[in-house]
Amino acid sequence: MKRTDSLRDVSAIASHFPTYLEQRVATESWAQEALQYAAWLPLALGARYLGWNGVAYLFLTWFILGEALNVYVRQTYVRLRWWQVLLGVVLVHVYFGAELTLEANSYWRFLVTYVIGGVVFIVAAG
Repeated sequence: MKRTDSLRDVSAIASHFPTYLEQRVATESWAQEALQYAAWLPLALGARYLGWNGVAYLFLTWFILGEALNVYVRQTYVRLRWWQVLLGVVLVHVYFGAELTLEANSYWRFLVTYVIGGVVFIVAAG
């Protein structure tokens, strides 16, 4: 398979991402980062109020993953590889597969699918 220019661009971004995160950790405080990610919450609430559940789910997912990333990059005890994240999320999907199909759990289905898709995309680009 021949890589296109756009796939090479994504690959460059994916390989630059760890360095970018290290620079952000060195220059910005934890509280400032947390407040920036928390800014997605009012947007999620507004979208939910307007009945735009898909957009609300997206904003809520960015908040959750952003805060998790904020904590992860500042701790030094655990280092995860991409396959460990993918394996964990796929196991959650398999274990809770029946529950994820329920309409009441549509957000969690969205979150699991978003994380699996994101990891696969970054690995394919890298």
